[in-house]
Amino acid sequence: MRGDGITLEALFGSVRSYREALRRMRAERVLNGLPARLRKDIGWPDSNRYSGAD
Repeated sequence: MRGDGITLEALFGSVRSYREALRRMRAERVLNGLPARLRKDIGWPDSNRYSGAD
């Protein structure tokens, strides 16, 4: 049954990728919520550096 639609491997791969993206977004949200001093101490990039603002 090749070519008859999406395979289970492709479906599970997509679900896995989606869950990993959600995990990364949650981690970013938590880290961005920390005080600036703590973000600097752990080496988290500040938002101004990547937003184009100088």
